[in-house]
Amino acid sequence: MLVQLTPDQVTEKWDWIFPAIEAAFPSISRPDEEEVLKSILRGDMQCWVSTRRREGENVIYAILTTTVVEETNSRTRNLWIYSIYGLRRIPEDEWVNGLEALKKFAKKNGCFKILAYTDVDEVMNLVEKLGGSARRRLLELPLEEIKNGRLI
Repeated sequence: MLVQLTPDQVTEKWDWIFPAIEAAFPSISRPDEEEVLKSILRGDMQCWVSTRRREGENVIYAILTTTVVEETNSRTRNLWIYSIYGLRRIPEDEWVNGLEALKKFAKKNGCFKILAYTDVDEVMNLVEKLGGSARRRLLELPLEEIKNGRLI
């Protein structure tokens, strides 16, 4: 089950939440701990846990963050998954249930699609299996100075 954490829960567990966010954040940027926490506490970013009750205790499978982003020119709103950090192998039915919860959240917030960056083949295959697309590519070009064909 995918559960959105409250600001109090995030604050209480921040010492193990932020390292997971940092480890999973896309390579296009590095998260600033203070800014990420402020974003979550303001409600600009959401923090979720994928959890299931097993043998009398809650087992956490993953921690993820999302944010609703509005594209400037088209005014289209999308739910961006900024990070997913798996603490253990996530069963397929947990992925399916989690994506359904994200779909409900996205619809409630007027979003058109759920979008994410990943280079994990298993995630791309699952998204395609569920009717999504994993054919786009994120292109990155570093802005460091290039001299003699080498980055400096």
